[in-house]
Amino acid sequence: MQSLTVVIAQADTVAAQQLASNLHAHFRRVVVATRAEEICATVARNRAQVAVVDLDLLSLDCVRKLCNELSHVAVVCTHRVPDDGMWTASVNAGAVDFCHPSDIRTIINAARSLPPGRIASAA
Repeated sequence: MQSLTVVIAQADTVAAQQLASNLHAHFRRVVVATRAEEICATVARNRAQVAVVDLDLLSLDCVRKLCNELSHVAVVCTHRVPDDGMWTASVNAGAVDFCHPSDIRTIINAARSLPPGRIASAA
């Protein structure tokens, strides 16, 4: 288990809880933000290093703003129907990766790609 805290923000609350349950085995702490407006505060309050955000909940402009405001946080975007265009747009907005919310492997790999200083500074 990695000593990282992850914040999940998904439009579908059932998907958010399922994702949280799956990630609990891999990360120190997993927190679910229930509204888009709560993401930044939830990340700050929990000193999270990773945010998994749904593009049905946040626009790409909001993702860009989130990535700029929380430059120490790895943002992984998700969508129920991911495609290459969304991946490109998400990465261009500052996300470290993009996948379907059930793609636990991609989310874990994105978190593992964090530089050691980012992990230690926020843990």
